[in-house]
Amino acid sequence: MDWLTATKKDDGSFVIPERWLHIHYYEALNILFRYENALRVLVYSVLKNEHFDEWSECSFGKSDKSESISSIAKKRINQAQSFGYLGYEVSCPIMHLTSGELVEIITSNAYWSLFKPYFKGSREIIKTKFLEINTVRNSLAHFRPIKEDDINLLKQNTKHTLMGVEEYLIEAITCSNVVPTNTDDDWYKSIKSVGADPTGIDIFQSPNGEWIRVQLSYSPAVLQQRSWGPSYISFRLTSIKTPQIIINFATLSKYATYLAEGTSYAQIEEGNLKRCVKFVNFIFRLPILQAHHEEIQKDMKTLVSQIGEETELITQDNLAVGKLVEPVSTTARTVEVGESEYWQFDNQPLKVPVAPDNPPEYWGEVNSIGDFISGAYVYPWMQAHVSEMEGLPF
Repeated sequence: MDWLTATKKDDGSFVIPERWLHIHYYEALNILFRYENALRVLVYSVLKNEHFDEWSECSFGKSDKSESISSIAKKRINQAQSFGYLGYEVSCPIMHLTSGELVEIITSNAYWSLFKPYFKGSREIIKTKFLEINTVRNSLAHFRPIKEDDINLLKQNTKHTLMGVEEYLIEAITCSNVVPTNTDDDWYKSIKSVGADPTGIDIFQSPNGEWIRVQLSYSPAVLQQRSWGPSYISFRLTSIKTPQIIINFATLSKYATYLAEGTSYAQIEEGNLKRCVKFVNFIFRLPILQAHHEEIQKDMKTLVSQIGEETELITQDNLAVGKLVEPVSTTARTVEVGESEYWQFDNQPLKVPVAPDNPPEYWGEVNSIGDFISGAYVYPWMQAHVSEMEGLPF
């Protein structure tokens, strides 16, 4: 058997061997991959905000309690572990449901009232369109031939069914509008009061105001810095282990829809690190924040205090490691662009990659683009990018 491979050209395009499947098979796979994972994010988000830390105990339309999301996922995870050397290990329960089961949850008598606001059509019509999509999906999954016309059906049905879902997901991910500082709401004054060196708190909202992003800004301590000539520096810095926040702070884990993280551009002057910031973002539905802000503020105050104490401890003892803060090593080097030269700082060691043992609330980096369903380069709970990056993570 001669398994020919695609070859990449200098312009980034690919030459596909003629004996490979027709291009519409790949187009179908791309659509179905993104459609199914969009449903997973939707189902998780809606159930999490309704049932909090018991979201995975929801069943998918069956009365038998053993058929919960959690119990189904546990069986499938155990099966997958028999071949753990294949693919990526994924532990989030929602990732182990089929598209048919996701549709069953969404359109069930038990949960349709929760999902109805995000679909622009009756339950019967939406379910029928989903079933049509899944018919093409099953043909592809079981390696039966599909028609080029099936691609048009997939595009039309995903557009019709996910129109409101995309609006919902974009709002949940794009929380970039600053909440006005003169906001007089109790939840705002409560959360805004949190923050102490080396952390700060900023609060943002989605365009429709239904989602709130509480951004914790952390300034790493420089434990060690060493120059290796005029164009290379190594650093030892403190950093936050973001998933550990979810593990150690039950209230934040319960009420936050998800946590994401990111970093700012580092500023290096005369060979010294002048500015470097790591962001930990807590995303809440506004009604939940309004109802539970006192509990959330209490947990966040404890969190900020513990981060400060652990940073101070590690600063005094570079061999120490905290529950939330750890030392990491990174570098910076000079890069020439045209006639200019600037420092390029490696911020990757400050980030915590998504791992199988992470709680479902940890999403790593999230790309806030305006075409999330069909354009995301990374999805929650996945350890790898699925495409080239368009847009930037916040």
